[in-house]
Amino acid sequence: MQEIQDIKEVLQILDAQKIEEMVQKQQLAALKDELSRLEGADIAEIFHALPKELYAKVYRILPKELAAQAFAEMDADLQESLIGIFTDRELQSVLAELYLDDTVDMMEEMPASVVKRILSNSTPENRHTINELLRYDSDSAGGLMTTEYMRLNGEMTVEQAFATIRRLAYDKESVYNCYVTDGNRHLIGVVDVKTLLLTPYSKTIAECMNEDVIYFFTDTEKSEVGRAFQKYYFMAFPVVYKEK
Repeated sequence: MQEIQDIKEVLQILDAQKIEEMVQKQQLAALKDELSRLEGADIAEIFHALPKELYAKVYRILPKELAAQAFAEMDADLQESLIGIFTDRELQSVLAELYLDDTVDMMEEMPASVVKRILSNSTPENRHTINELLRYDSDSAGGLMTTEYMRLNGEMTVEQAFATIRRLAYDKESVYNCYVTDGNRHLIGVVDVKTLLLTPYSKTIAECMNEDVIYFFTDTEKSEVGRAFQKYYFMAFPVVYKEK
């Protein structure tokens, strides 16, 4: 409860005028400490009230991960303004912290010149994935999906699965539901972390996974996906490609 109260106090104190005053007085270390106590959504809200000439200085004092979280919460106009300020290195740093589906959502709101710059500053692997995601209609399951999910194989033990999750979790958008695939990356099951925690380490994933998986194809309409979320209260659904 104390932490929640602290955040409220910071938000009450750090209005645009106070931030501008701290920047003018070169109190950047103190400002960084105060901003670091907030969430990305709080930082984004603060930025919307800041004068444009403070964007660069305030953004550059934020810790890298918090800066990326804040960037993802901003509207397209503010994101575009910041991209115009960023050096290529700064843009690369932001893109490295963003989930790819957030990057794609952002690009759909950007002019062609900004999209080109984003692509040119993405890694070749990410550029390929981004171009794949951009092919899907925004009103389809493919347009909603993320490619950054936790994938396991049925032959690994629960102990090996936990080692995999620990190694890869930082770059995944969600790790609670882990999707099990065969050697050809076909979906064969799903297992959640609660099940893994309650299963002996020596058991295999195939022995504890759920094979009755509700899934959608990439061209399924968004409205159908929405109805499924309302019906089942699931955190996520897998999206698969149709076999040709």
